[in-house]
Amino acid sequence: MKRLRFYIHTLGCPKNEVDSEVISSILSKRGFEEVKDYTKADIILINSCGFIQSAKEETINTVFDYVRSKSRGQKIAVLGCLAQRYKDKLPDLIPEVDGFVGADAYSRISEIVDSIVKGESRNRYWGKSNSCSFLYKERDRDTGPVNKSYTFVKIADGCSNRCSFCAIPTIKGRYVSRRLSDVVREIESLVEAGYKEIGLVSQDITAYGLDLGYRDYLYRLLLHLEKIKGDFWIRLYYLYPRRIDERILRLIGESNRIVHYLDIPIQHISDDILRRMRRGHNSAFIERLIDKIREVIPDVVIRSAFIVGFPSEKRRDINLLKVFLKRYRLDNVGFFKYSDEEGTDAFRMTNKVTPRTIDRRYREMYEVQERISYELNQSKIGRIYKVLIDYEDEEYYTGRYYGQAPEIDGVVYIKKPRRRLKGFVECRIYKADSYDLYGTVEEGY
Repeated sequence: MKRLRFYIHTLGCPKNEVDSEVISSILSKRGFEEVKDYTKADIILINSCGFIQSAKEETINTVFDYVRSKSRGQKIAVLGCLAQRYKDKLPDLIPEVDGFVGADAYSRISEIVDSIVKGESRNRYWGKSNSCSFLYKERDRDTGPVNKSYTFVKIADGCSNRCSFCAIPTIKGRYVSRRLSDVVREIESLVEAGYKEIGLVSQDITAYGLDLGYRDYLYRLLLHLEKIKGDFWIRLYYLYPRRIDERILRLIGESNRIVHYLDIPIQHISDDILRRMRRGHNSAFIERLIDKIREVIPDVVIRSAFIVGFPSEKRRDINLLKVFLKRYRLDNVGFFKYSDEEGTDAFRMTNKVTPRTIDRRYREMYEVQERISYELNQSKIGRIYKVLIDYEDEEYYTGRYYGQAPEIDGVVYIKKPRRRLKGFVECRIYKADSYDLYGTVEEGY
C-alpha cells in the first residue's frame, strides 16, 4: 500500500520549528513519509505564524504561493498560530485551503492529515479553541537523523505576562510548563544523537515551573543539564527581565556548558512607554539589571529586542532609547515596527504613530545599533573563540561563537583548511563587519 507523503513548511519562531519536528515524528511513526520536495507530497502542511502583521502577511503569501503552484489533487493544510487565531474566518476567506489545524489538535494530526488527503471529512477546522498551547512528550520526538549542529527544545508554551501590545496570550493561552524530567530525557536523547547546541525556548523562560508551583524550576533544570555528559552547549532564549535572579546568573557565569549569552527582550527604555506596555518595571530597573549581569558574567553577550512606534511614542522617547543604546552598547539588537494587533490593549489606545514616522524611527535605530555592532565586532579581531561549525560551501565553513545564536545573529566565516572541520574548533578572528566575523582555524585545535 502506498504511503501518504507530506511536506512541512515552517514559518515563525523556534517554538514552531520544534512543533514541526514533533508533527513530522508523529506522522512518520504512523506510517506517513516526509518528503523534501513539495511537488512530490500528497499534502503540504504550512506551520503558520500569526504574532504580528508582517508574520501574518508572510503566512498568507506563502499559502497562496502553494495554492498557485500545487498539482491537481494535492492538498494544503494550515497549522498553528494563524489557523487557531482566525479559526472562524480563514476557512471562508481561503476556500482553496483544504484544512486548518489548531495546536490543541496536534495529538490527532495523523488521523486529521489522513482525513484531509482522502477527503473523508467535511471539517475545515480541527481544534477546540483559538487560545491553546501544545506540549509534547519526549517520546513524541524522533531525534534522528541529525542534519545540523543545533536544535531547539520547547520547555513551555503560552504566556501569562499581559503586555499590552502582545497577542501571544490570546493565541497560546496561559503559560504551561513541561515536566523537568521529560525535558532532561529529551535533551539527553538529542545529545546522544549528535546535536552540539541545544536551545531552550519558551515565550518567557524565567517563568518555567511557576504554573506547577515551583519558583526554582529553571535553576534545577540547568543543574540537571550541567550533569549530562557530551560535547555540547546550552543556549537560553527569552528571559523576561523582571524574573532574572542572581542565582541563575551565577550558575551561568560559572558554567562551561551554558553559553554566556542572554536574550532579554527589553522592548523600550522610556518609563512612559514601559508603563503603557505594562512591562512591570522602569528604565532604572533595566539599567541596574544590565550592570548586575555584566558584573556576574563579565564576558556576557546580551541580545535584546525593541518596539519602535508604540502608541503615544514621542521624539523624546526615541532619543532616550538612542542614549541607552549608546551607553550600554548591547551586542545584538533587533527592532520591530509596532504592529496594531486586535485583541490587545494597545489596539484600543489612542495617539497612534503614523506608519511613515515608524519607518523613519526604525531606520534611525538601526543606524545607531549598526555602528555599535561594528565597533564591538572590530574589537574581536585577533581574539580566539570556540566556534561551532554549522555548514560548509566551496570556500568557507560557516560557524558561530557563543555570542551568535542560530538564525538571528551573525556568523563566523572560516577559510577552509585542508582538513575537514566538524563540531567545535578554535578560530582566530582576522576581519569583522557590523554583522559577521571572519576567521582562520588555529592549528592543533
